Amino acid sequence: MNDVPRATTVGSTMGALLPLTIMAVLALMTLWLDRTVESMTPAIARPVTHEPDYIVEKLKLLRLSAEGEPRYRLNAARMVHYPDDDSTHLTVPQLVQSQPGKPETRAQAQRGLVSADGREIRLYDQVELSRPAAPGDGSGKLSVRTSYLRVIPDDDKADTNAPVVIEQDASTLAGTGMRFDNRYRRIELLSSVRATLDRKK
Repeated sequence: MNDVPRATTVGSTMGALLPLTIMAVLALMTLWLDRTVESMTPAIARPVTHEPDYIVEKLKLLRLSAEGEPRYRLNAARMVHYPDDDSTHLTVPQLVQSQPGKPETRAQAQRGLVSADGREIRLYDQVELSRPAAPGDGSGKLSVRTSYLRVIPDDDKADTNAPVVIEQDASTLAGTGMRFDNRYRRIELLSSVRATLDRKK
């Protein structure tokens, strides 16, 4: 008679554990499914905003030629890079280009913008390009003033579509649009050209 109650107690215990076991299995399956779906779902990228990712104060950059000679120097009071459009903004930039045996050519402005590939530098506001006299090739002191200038330092070239005033010694040229080739000492004005020439030259 003592065996009957014992069997009933074991059966009751098994009956109570069965729902708990099923719930534990379901919880584990839910956790596994959640982890699987999470790993298959691509991570949502953080939206890129127009905020700088780095800032450089008192920038001094030197570019060398293949022979290790100074090619050009870029200085700026401040450089700010924005990752959303990969733009680099310069405050009070100054670009100094060097050629062996020739005077340095200097371009400066109130602000500048460097292209994403670093090939072009666009200068804005009170732009001045200057070069001292070179007695060796007979060229006098040169000064170019404009509001905008695109410079390609590796090619020693610059151009603009804005009005330009050029002074060389006592001669003055004014026009709209210019192509400047520093390597071969050539300047081309594109339209509305006015000139005051030094008779001595």
